[in-house]
Amino acid sequence: MKQPLSCLTIIAFAGPSASGKTELVEAIIRENSALTKKWRQITTRSRRDGEGETYVFVDPEEFESIASLLTCVTNFGGMHYGTIPEAQGSDDRIVLTIVDGVGMKSLLADVAAHNADPSSGKSEE
Repeated sequence: MKQPLSCLTIIAFAGPSASGKTELVEAIIRENSALTKKWRQITTRSRRDGEGETYVFVDPEEFESIASLLTCVTNFGGMHYGTIPEAQGSDDRIVLTIVDGVGMKSLLADVAAHNADPSSGKSEE
């Protein structure tokens, strides 16, 4: 059963680099894992030491080939970021995502487009 993007509860965290967004989201999930989950992001940046399953790492060509499926799309430091709502699994947990201003605009535009025409919008499986 598909869950429309507009039926999800999404909390997006935006702020400057190194402002504590990731730590805040991780703390919320640790304390409320039955209620919350983090959207995995797709990125063209390199994996950092000790980094878990937070990201899916792809090359720029692969990122471009799936760009039409992505929301929360942004470019930071020459690296591309985005997420595919359909790839996040289906449950009723609140979705937490970390974005910058451009990613927030992308998310809001995708939700608005879906709300205007739910049959053509992105959906969550």
